[in-house]
Amino acid sequence: MSVLNENTIIGASAGGEFEINHSLRLHNRGGDGASTGKTLRRTPSVNSNRKTWTLSMWHKRGDLDFVQMQDLFFGTGAGGGGDGVVRLRFERGAYAAKDKLWLSLDGPTPGVNAVTNRLFRDASAWMHIVLRFDTTQSTVTDRARIYINGEVIPATDYSHLWTSAWSNLAQNSEWAVNKAGWYESFAGTGSTSNPDNVLGGYLADIAFVDGQSLGPDSFGETGDYGEWKPIDVSDLTFGTNGYHLDFADASAMGNDANGSNNFSVYNITANDQMLDSPTNNFAVLNPLARDSSVILREGNLLFYRAANMTRPALSTIGLGSTQKWYCEFHERSGTNIYAGVQWEGTNVNTYPHAVGTYAYVANADGGYYQNGSYTSFNNSMSSGDKIRSIAYDAATGKMWIGANGTFSGNPAAGSGELLTVPSAYRHQMYFVGAKDNASATTAGIANFGQDSSFAGNKTPQGNQDSNGIGDFYYAPPTNFLSLCTKNIPSVDVIPSEHFNTVLYTGTGANQSITGVGFEPSLVWMKNRSASQSHALVDVVRGRSKILFSDGTNAEQTSATVNDDLVSFDTDGFTVGPPERAGSTNNNGSSIVAWNWKAGGTAVSNSNGSITSSVSANPSAGFSIVSYSGASNATTDSSNNGGAYWTIGHGLAQAPEVVLVKTRNGAAAWYMGHQSLSATPWVSGSHLVLNNTTAKADEANILWGNTAPSSTVFTAGGWNVINRANSTYIAYCFHSVDGYSKVGSFVGNGSETAGPFVYCGFKPKFLLVKRATDVGSWFLFDTDRSPYNVMNSKLSAENSGAEESDSSWNIDFLSNGFKLRSPHVYMNSGSNTHIFIAFAENPFKHTNAR
Repeated sequence: MSVLNENTIIGASAGGEFEINHSLRLHNRGGDGASTGKTLRRTPSVNSNRKTWTLSMWHKRGDLDFVQMQDLFFGTGAGGGGDGVVRLRFERGAYAAKDKLWLSLDGPTPGVNAVTNRLFRDASAWMHIVLRFDTTQSTVTDRARIYINGEVIPATDYSHLWTSAWSNLAQNSEWAVNKAGWYESFAGTGSTSNPDNVLGGYLADIAFVDGQSLGPDSFGETGDYGEWKPIDVSDLTFGTNGYHLDFADASAMGNDANGSNNFSVYNITANDQMLDSPTNNFAVLNPLARDSSVILREGNLLFYRAANMTRPALSTIGLGSTQKWYCEFHERSGTNIYAGVQWEGTNVNTYPHAVGTYAYVANADGGYYQNGSYTSFNNSMSSGDKIRSIAYDAATGKMWIGANGTFSGNPAAGSGELLTVPSAYRHQMYFVGAKDNASATTAGIANFGQDSSFAGNKTPQGNQDSNGIGDFYYAPPTNFLSLCTKNIPSVDVIPSEHFNTVLYTGTGANQSITGVGFEPSLVWMKNRSASQSHALVDVVRGRSKILFSDGTNAEQTSATVNDDLVSFDTDGFTVGPPERAGSTNNNGSSIVAWNWKAGGTAVSNSNGSITSSVSANPSAGFSIVSYSGASNATTDSSNNGGAYWTIGHGLAQAPEVVLVKTRNGAAAWYMGHQSLSATPWVSGSHLVLNNTTAKADEANILWGNTAPSSTVFTAGGWNVINRANSTYIAYCFHSVDGYSKVGSFVGNGSETAGPFVYCGFKPKFLLVKRATDVGSWFLFDTDRSPYNVMNSKLSAENSGAEESDSSWNIDFLSNGFKLRSPHVYMNSGSNTHIFIAFAENPFKHTNAR
């Protein structure tokens, strides 16, 4: 049960933003010892409008791998079925429809069973669902419409089971919703004591409007970051059988906040009222970032294992590099719970015998593991009804472990820490929970601030963090916070103002391409429908200068001012007849353009030993740098006696990617990337953008044996990036919280359980390459693949048309991406893959995808 302090304003925050304060936690039946599922049910006593109504709700998914027939959102029935039944659910296993949204209308006509082609496998954030039902419509596909996060799922985006599609939904037909004597339920059908089709996860702010067909803008709106967010629905006219379930009364979770159309609750208690909501999303354990042996229940907070565990469950929110965080873990009974922090790249061996490098967890017997080494520190942890408290300071890497309210040191004072995480790994740490005992009855339960009852196993205490947020069993140390989106630092960069993708059809004649949202400084264009070279144009070299990512060609110059890219405009760019690059505007071709904002017109930068011309956007971590080489080296094996040169890049911190191309001669594209080796810049580690070769090293002569600084990057004497009488262009990037991520991951070769990669945002664009072996440079974006699973890719190193194939399946999610294919170029076992990603929305302001 969540506990609010007396000053909490229900429905609004201090700043006037609408707030949803509570949700209902539901539970997948079975698996953890529970014999029943949680459900709500109401039976209307009077008939009302059976042709027209609207249902709105917010949902956060539970464990994705629990084998159950369906996850039911909403359903009708009369003792188990009959003509006119309406059901909205996620499919879990049958009919090849797993993780797809399924609208089932059974009779009175032959019925409709419409299943989305898109997959919903994001359990880290909230999504908004609207079912708009109106059989009076003359257009058959307008009679039942589903909206996700404010956007309609088009009628063409469904497959149909058993029956033909929308044509069976007859005009003016009546269905069981609003039918007297027929129950309406959320989260389960059939028996109330042991329901079928039970739903896992969370529901919030359910609104049912009787007699009106309403669009999603009656329930939500677009926020400043492009996210879909809830609005106050209390002023709606709900109608005879309408209702609003806000779950604000823990003693009566089925109460109608609008009137008296209350729901009866079954197996639901006050402890199922949660602070986790669409306006303050709390961390849970991530079902996409855990070993398959880990079983999650109770809204992804309860965990245990089915077999030997090789990787525990990580929190859905990373711990960042600045904040102080607090969480609790309770062991329901038995022994051998593990809780602590872990680096995202850790390969963990079987618990409890060896916890992998950069994993720091407390053991139930009063010891802890640090980098696989065990130390005993508090024998009191091994007895009694145990609650582990974890305090972690991301800025210093200090970690404290408490047992039943007593810490190993003084987190508030920053002293007596149990251990310290090395600085190189602090920005990639997560809370982690693991259980050695393969028993449902000895499960561990996490609390990141949403439930001090630990799923009803303890009496809730209602302690809050220093920001007045959360529900903890013990009081968090001063300035240590619950892990939720309200406590994530504010995001300074609105992603859509610095990066965007546009799609257009070439005409072969002048046309303005709009919708970018800003004046781009770099435009990367590719013909999707034909084999033509990628074309890159930037503001520093000028609109007429074109480079090709798939070739070594020198810079090409358009012959006239009306060819290729004609101008950079305030909301995009103008293209003319394709004279040097067909990918700019080939007649009839489908074209994608990726756009970055730098600093506009270039300025001179004298920070380095070579004066450069720079267009920089420090807040977005991107700059375009043009410079002339200075080395007299004439062969690749010479570094001019060990000399090196520095070039100013215009950013406020060191770039993590430097991509360099010779402009006035044929030469490859050379990329330095921070994740290519332990010391990539010292080792001269690099990849070549225009081919598939693996990482190579050229110490001294490439990056001058020196990592980039906050003002300059370094070039050695190798002529491919620094030769007298040659000119160069460099694109420099570094990660920006909530906007961009430069990183790497190690593949595992799994088709069903590929790596999950945390970005801290919902990606919009991803460039990924296998670095330690041969591999293509794959390019993905959400404009060409607007929903999961995504498999439409282009390759930066070749001119081929766009391809779609399950061999490179990938999901973009609210907080990162998940590999869904064992393809050797994307998810090769034990190989390092590097990437750079740009955001659609920061995780603080996003929806599940």
